[in-house]
Amino acid sequence: DTSGSTLADEDVYNKIMKNKEQLLSLDEPLRFIFSHSALREGWDNPNVFQICTLNETKSEMKKRQEIGRGLRLPVNQQGERIFNETINRLTVIANESYEDFAKKLQTEIEEDFNIHFGTVSKNAFAKIIQVINDKETTLGDEKSQKIWEELKQQGHIDEDGQIQPKFNPTDKYFEVKLSPEFQDVKHQVIDIVQSYLFSEHVVNRNNRKTLKINKMVYLDDEFRNLWDKIKPKTTYSVEYDTDVLIEKASKAIREMDRIEKVKIVYRKAEVDIQEKG
Repeated sequence: DTSGSTLADEDVYNKIMKNKEQLLSLDEPLRFIFSHSALREGWDNPNVFQICTLNETKSEMKKRQEIGRGLRLPVNQQGERIFNETINRLTVIANESYEDFAKKLQTEIEEDFNIHFGTVSKNAFAKIIQVINDKETTLGDEKSQKIWEELKQQGHIDEDGQIQPKFNPTDKYFEVKLSPEFQDVKHQVIDIVQSYLFSEHVVNRNNRKTLKINKMVYLDDEFRNLWDKIKPKTTYSVEYDTDVLIEKASKAIREMDRIEKVKIVYRKAEVDIQEKG
């Protein structure tokens, strides 16, 4: 906390603005709070995990823009993108209720990206991989529609694909019944339906619960024996045929969905301006 005109201020400024590599090192003890204006003006840092809005903004800036800096994938010390979902979490301390913030953010995402949270499409399960006779294959649109119909018949979704209150995996009596041919992919079906819920992407951290250790279990001899068996560090190794691996990998790549080339449509027109009218 200085006056802003001392040598110490200059050193801190240079470290933050000109020596970002050192600043982002895990060995660097300096921690600081950045104003949103600095982020907006180009201090390029993908590792933003907390955003706090303290004042009531009157601007037309969208919620998605306000938190945009925190939605980028973080990088590690080698500059590589991190895809771990346990790390990729953005905490927003908003100056409004959770319900208002979540509703505005959901509306903006749906309008901007044509995404409809809570509505499951009939082909939502088409890319689920099922193993039949030691061969991996995707379910495809036809089987996906069959699963969709079964979910509708059980009341988990309605005729428009809208997820119903009955679909609640946290309920201890929750159950999804699928045909025998889909039993091995039931958990994948449940996960996909859950992914369509907006509440799975934006969570109210105020609802966190503190869990207490059940000492009756923790001190139990059977549990201790189990823990003693699984707590040592282990090494997992596999053996494979390189030629077979290359063949299967190349076959899987060839069978991947084709990525269409980017198309640019260019139109040219002439406008005739006259004095009349």
